[in-house]
Amino acid sequence: MEGGLYIGGLTLLAAESVAPAMIALLGGPNFIIALMPMLTMIGMSWPSFITAHHIERLPRVLPLVRMTGILQRLPYLAGGLALLFAADRYSAFVLVVVVLTPFLSGTFCGISFPAWIELVSKTVAQRRRSSLWAFRNIIGGLLGLAAGVVIQYVLTHFPGATGFGILHLCLFGLLMLSYVLFLRIREPFHAHRLRATRRTFSENLRNLPELLRGDANLRNYTFMRICATGIFVMVPFMAIHALEVTGEPKAFLGKLVMAQMVGFIGGNVVAGYLGDRYGARLPTLIARVFIMATCLLSAMTATSVGFLTAFLCFGAGTGMMAVGATSLSIDICPPERRPTYVAFLTSLMMPSMLLMAGVSAGLRSLSSSFGLLAGAAFVLVSAATVFTYRIRLNAMEP
Repeated sequence: MEGGLYIGGLTLLAAESVAPAMIALLGGPNFIIALMPMLTMIGMSWPSFITAHHIERLPRVLPLVRMTGILQRLPYLAGGLALLFAADRYSAFVLVVVVLTPFLSGTFCGISFPAWIELVSKTVAQRRRSSLWAFRNIIGGLLGLAAGVVIQYVLTHFPGATGFGILHLCLFGLLMLSYVLFLRIREPFHAHRLRATRRTFSENLRNLPELLRGDANLRNYTFMRICATGIFVMVPFMAIHALEVTGEPKAFLGKLVMAQMVGFIGGNVVAGYLGDRYGARLPTLIARVFIMATCLLSAMTATSVGFLTAFLCFGAGTGMMAVGATSLSIDICPPERRPTYVAFLTSLMMPSMLLMAGVSAGLRSLSSSFGLLAGAAFVLVSAATVFTYRIRLNAMEP
């Protein structure tokens, strides 16, 4: 329930559609627009590896996750207040605040992200992890459908920065409700963590080449994750392209979000069943097919229905990937080194996403053709599909 409320709340500022349109309204440049869908994940990526060696020794990880959980929610309150009360007089300052909002939220989340994954692994059996991700994502998707209606209403009746400020405050309210539910989670005590090998940050860093050389699954997952971020070459400009081509008003963003959430819910239903029954790799592979279909359709269509269909496919792909790839990241990790593995995989997001943001902004500057962005994304996601197929896992634990 906590995860569902958090995911559903974030839909009010959907990083793939609403956030880029907000930055465009505030006069942000192309490279900032290109970064918006990635800023939360970029923020998550950099602190995880710094804290992983400490998390490996913790017999309880819940206190750390609780502390950072409140900090990762507060930036959205600051962003909403800035948009409501300072956008007219201090537009440059407000632009900086709303750009930093998802980055700071992600940073506080990243400090404890390996601990959160450890909490999940300690409380949920492997055969039920896929359905757990699916269940929380379905709750988030249902709330996302309602969020689409709210976005449409708010941006119609409160145009400009005021509307986006209201969306920030609504999001903050849902995130705080999710935090109240998170406080009810109980964690089993694992005494063996007290006897874990004591490593320093520098020792973990020096050990990475050895981990990659000795673990083929980790190598394949690493390249899969890097190539999979190729979708972000296209995504930052997908909603903006849809508005330009169709001539629809900004309230159309609400319909795009609703279409995305319908696909997201359906993708999670399928991935939860397939992941529990056949393992996490299969839904991850199918997710890539939907993402590639999104690239082709969004480049070829020029109608409102076509873009709604593209966002439906995008939602289905991201929904299945949220279940499959997340479960897969736990399944490939040795239990005793799980925080370090998770932290390493998380830390990959910053360089790969910054690279994709640079490619996206560069291609957009070179040509106004959206097809160029979609083509580059298609090639990279196709490569991610190959690396996903090469991952080999043992039979699932009971």
